[in-house]
Amino acid sequence: MTIIECLECDTKLIESNYGKNNAAATCSCGNLQLIVAHFTPPSELETYLSIRYSVSYPSITEIIVENNNNSIEEPEKRLGFN
Repeated sequence: MTIIECLECDTKLIESNYGKNNAAATCSCGNLQLIVAHFTPPSELETYLSIRYSVSYPSITEIIVENNNNSIEEPEKRLGFN
């Protein structure tokens, strides 16, 4: 999970909340502006998040969330015969 925080007004925006249906946002003071751009085929990417600022840089924090409930063990990928 990626948290984008405005250092001017302490607004926290979560990156995963924005996409095709919610394509733009601003913080409370208007310093940060988030815009989601959509790619067209043959691109493998669906969207791109752009962060613009007017007064100060945002603080971007990446939080790693481990999901042990749905862990699937993938077989080792090898070439040749076993």
